[in-house]
Amino acid sequence: MSEISKVEKNSTYLKILWNDGEESKFNYLWLRDNCPTAHDKNSNHRMFNILNVSKNINAKNYNIDKNGKLEIEWSEGDHKSIYDIKWLRENCYTIKNKKKIYFTI
Repeated sequence: MSEISKVEKNSTYLKILWNDGEESKFNYLWLRDNCPTAHDKNSNHRMFNILNVSKNINAKNYNIDKNGKLEIEWSEGDHKSIYDIKWLRENCYTIKNKKKIYFTI
């Protein structure tokens, strides 16, 4: 299983360097919209409205917790998100886009 080697903050995204050499970039709006608490666990009803934050939202603080999960304290909304690293890796759009194979007819 991949582990996080390093996390770097950018103006619009967090960059994660994985122990296998891969690199992920996660846009702040995408991360906040995909926060595990954005949906009710029982009904799967969306509990968070992305329109309630500005496009300038960013990670005020971030770290890897003792369980290896990525914690982000957001600059807006007095909210903290906790992401499982397995979920982050499986849902990393930068790695998926890099691996796409395009066919020509």
